[in-house]
Amino acid sequence: MTSPGRRVTVYLPAHIADIVENQGKGNQSRYLAEAVQTLERRRATQAMLREAGYLVTAEGVQRMREKVQALESRRKSRG
Repeated sequence: MTSPGRRVTVYLPAHIADIVENQGKGNQSRYLAEAVQTLERRRATQAMLREAGYLVTAEGVQRMREKVQALESRRKSRG
């Protein structure tokens, strides 16, 4: 983190807490901060796309993932 931090207490579902705890002592705050920053960037990107007239749906994202995976598979099979 680049700015001074603050201590907060949060309650997480057990499976999420396990993931965070597995980051190791000292890395947990960084892990959570990066996760929140990633989520905020995603939200900002989706808002920008909506403002530009694009509708991002879970189905559309899945279709694009499948297209990218197919392209990557073709590229790997050629090289």
